Amino acid sequence: MKPKEMVLDALQGKRGPIPWIEIETRDELIAKTFGLEKVGWQERVKYAKFVGQDAVGIAHWDRFGNEMVEYNGVLGFKPLIKEREDLDKLKIPEEIDEDFLRNRVKEAKEAIGDSGLALFVAHIFCLDPVIIDLGFENFCYKLYEDIDLIKEIMERYTQYFMKLDRLYSSMPEIDFIWVGEDIAFNSGTYVQPELFRNLVLPYFRRMAEEIKKPWIYHSDGNITQVIEDLLTLGMDAIHPIQPDVMDIYSLIKTLGQRTTLIGNVDLTLLTRGTPESVYAEVTKLMETCGRQGRYILSSSNSLANFVHPDNVIAMGKAKRDFLAKNYGL
Repeated sequence: MKPKEMVLDALQGKRGPIPWIEIETRDELIAKTFGLEKVGWQERVKYAKFVGQDAVGIAHWDRFGNEMVEYNGVLGFKPLIKEREDLDKLKIPEEIDEDFLRNRVKEAKEAIGDSGLALFVAHIFCLDPVIIDLGFENFCYKLYEDIDLIKEIMERYTQYFMKLDRLYSSMPEIDFIWVGEDIAFNSGTYVQPELFRNLVLPYFRRMAEEIKKPWIYHSDGNITQVIEDLLTLGMDAIHPIQPDVMDIYSLIKTLGQRTTLIGNVDLTLLTRGTPESVYAEVTKLMETCGRQGRYILSSSNSLANFVHPDNVIAMGKAKRDFLAKNYGL
């Protein structure tokens, strides 16, 4: 069974071998694992096959109203929009550069070759870039001082990502779409659930309606209070079910027949744990969640540049051993 088939079957709710996918695997991690200075698509595919992942992705994290800055070696964002008068600094392209994007997809697909890996594209919706472009504190003030400014920026991003989803949905090379849009702290949503439903969800719905591929929704934090609202968008899966604030073993019982749950392998464990502890946790997740409902293996965020390479390898070994024992693969 090819990796792509495993992923698509799991997203469609079919019982079978559990795949492993990550919304992002940082090039720095791949370089560290293989002792490389430069990483391209060939190396990304090689790494996925080496550790046992079943998909590779194209990142499309477009935000247009900020500047990327570095603080003591850590990258961050400098908001450019403080007030309504700054809207001219929001440089969202009126047209999508289709040739550029199609060439990116072609390059990735050629690297995948006959490996059988699935190919996805990951992008955001409209709340994340508004918060980045305004700055979080300013965003909170504007909810009360000028909510129409927030609506204006969300509308502009919604129009942009609707175009993007129409384009990616038309590409046969793309197997699924992954929307990464954080809406919550560990304690709950950034904005009150009622405000999320009334202010944010209608924009999300318009973008979701343009997605004609299987798709996944990602948000860190505790999204328990709005998870039923999110499910109305029609995604095929939710990621990453952050383990310190959400109980995947409870959710798999209540949601496991309605949507696929992805993730829950603690990022701290992957960073500071031992290969043995990672192997045990991954095995437990696959044994429990894989038998009770729809489940795909993944970290509780992404494979960041600081996770320990040996722990990622242990994650893959646990997955391979589980599939060999239970499915003869």
